[in-house]
Amino acid sequence: GLVWNKHLTKGLKEIGFVSSEVDPCLFYKGDVLCFVYVDDGIFVSPTVEAINQCVEDLKGAKFNVKNCGDLADYVGINFKHSDNGKIQMAQPHLVDQITEECGVKKGMASKVVPASPTKLLRRFEEEDDYSR
Repeated sequence: GLVWNKHLTKGLKEIGFVSSEVDPCLFYKGDVLCFVYVDDGIFVSPTVEAINQCVEDLKGAKFNVKNCGDLADYVGINFKHSDNGKIQMAQPHLVDQITEECGVKKGMASKVVPASPTKLLRRFEEEDDYSR
């Protein structure tokens, strides 16, 4: 896995992609995003032409890649494209597993409990002590 990831990262950088500082599985080049999970990847862009060019660039860099068309399912996540341009992501299989494990059945009464609007979330820092 690590050797492949280094090889792919090098190849993406050679064709102009920049590695995200936040997530090592995310790369970007102009208006194209590339998400990588092990040996699978997806390109996201406002234009199909930009995606096709990235696929061709990777092929030119001796990567065996193919364009599988519009994104519908990726590593267990279902993608639904709306007419307004929004994309809805869902993991129905995982939701079903969790609800079954917790004994929740369809049609059961439930109560929605929102998170406190006064609770501020922040990024975890190494010096944070949560052992108290």
